Amino acid sequence: MGFGKSAGWSFFLISAPLLTSLLGLPVLGGLAVSVALGFLSWFRVVRALKNRDSEMVLSSIPPSHFVEKVRFSMDILGLKYKEETDMALLGIFFSGRPVPTLRIKKGPFVSVIYDSGDILRYLWASQQGTQNEEKAKFLTPKPETLEFEKRLDLMGTKMQILFYNMIDADFMKELGGRCVRGVPTWQKYFHRLVHPVLSNAIKKVFPAAKVSESRVYIQEILDEAEKMLDSKKFLFGDAWTYVDIQLAAFCAVLFVLPEEFAGGRFNVLDKHFLPKNGYPGMCEYQKELRTSYPLVTAYTSQLYRELRC
Repeated sequence: MGFGKSAGWSFFLISAPLLTSLLGLPVLGGLAVSVALGFLSWFRVVRALKNRDSEMVLSSIPPSHFVEKVRFSMDILGLKYKEETDMALLGIFFSGRPVPTLRIKKGPFVSVIYDSGDILRYLWASQQGTQNEEKAKFLTPKPETLEFEKRLDLMGTKMQILFYNMIDADFMKELGGRCVRGVPTWQKYFHRLVHPVLSNAIKKVFPAAKVSESRVYIQEILDEAEKMLDSKKFLFGDAWTYVDIQLAAFCAVLFVLPEEFAGGRFNVLDKHFLPKNGYPGMCEYQKELRTSYPLVTAYTSQLYRELRC
């Protein structure tokens, strides 16, 4: 989900005729604007054709656990990419796309991948036959890891239900204006302006009636992970894989709160990100999870220390 330079340019092209009408420009004035915009678009295409280098852009919400699942894997691979951040649901509001979204630009051509699992499959395939092939082995999809990934993804959806219902709604509005690092300033203030509309949308997408069942499902996954780590060092096989990274990314946001989250570029839901009085119920829930799942907590912290430093 991104409302970056390319989306901004598209928005400008679409709104130009409306602006021409509102300003009361004569027909010739409107024609001149259209011609000027045509030349600018042509210039952008020619410049893009000259640029043959590939560029990856990750559209994100900074504290998103689904984004961290992808971001963490890309950082392990040592890939160069840009991260375009959006304020919570604003990216969906403008573009209709969820996060994470990976855009691969080459010249004037752009390939877009939306689902976090599909992005990981692309990252794995793209490294085959390269110097990074050995490093990308942790992304190798296997039946057992693919099955567990689906269940972790469902856990991630349940986490969203918890977050949007356990964090105080008024504080979410305040959050949009001042607390999120890495998000364009205009989005922070616009988020506060449209918060009532977004708040109603959130209640419909993530209903409070599903909080209890969401907590039960999350507990089931964490129970299973705790048992797995009690008998072996890694979730599957003799080394960590992408599902270990996903479990760590999700638990980092949910309750472990490591300082190394996102490689230190953004802070997770901790004292540096949200004041604790903004979500008292969530704080108690996080303490409960850290106490109930010491092995998962320690494993998450270990992976962040070893792979995020």
